[in-house]
Amino acid sequence: MKYMGSKAKYAADIFYAIAENCDLKSYHSWVEPFVGGANMMAMVVRITEYDRKELDIHFGNKIGNDINPYLIRMFQAVQKGWEPSEFYDEEAYKLAKENAKLTFNPLLEEAAEIGFIGIGCSYAGKWFGGYARGNANNGKPRNYTKESKDNLLE
Repeated sequence: MKYMGSKAKYAADIFYAIAENCDLKSYHSWVEPFVGGANMMAMVVRITEYDRKELDIHFGNKIGNDINPYLIRMFQAVQKGWEPSEFYDEEAYKLAKENAKLTFNPLLEEAAEIGFIGIGCSYAGKWFGGYARGNANNGKPRNYTKESKDNLLE
């Protein structure tokens, strides 16, 4: 699978560019075709429900889609209360990577865990782009898994 990267830095600009060219007040749903880390979705919620209520834009439904079925299963599981572990070691990462190569597993929590490990435990959030490791600026080891979990649940 090939991915383009995060929209986090550009999410507000993308939203306002769309808003300038569409009457968003006439729409009842926001559909995100490339949900990825859900940065765009989070920005839409932040702008319309918190920062700029005066825009009077209300999306009753927010729908996210993505080509990666494990990512979607991860978000579905989180909606149902599932939470990933705060630590996965490199062996768990390798096992999840091998399992992701097999036929897609429809079991929600197993697929969710593979999805989380494949992104949340990978270098720069790239789908199984290498097990994330390293130290913080103070020289202490970082727990990338816990950081990813906290960001996901936020």
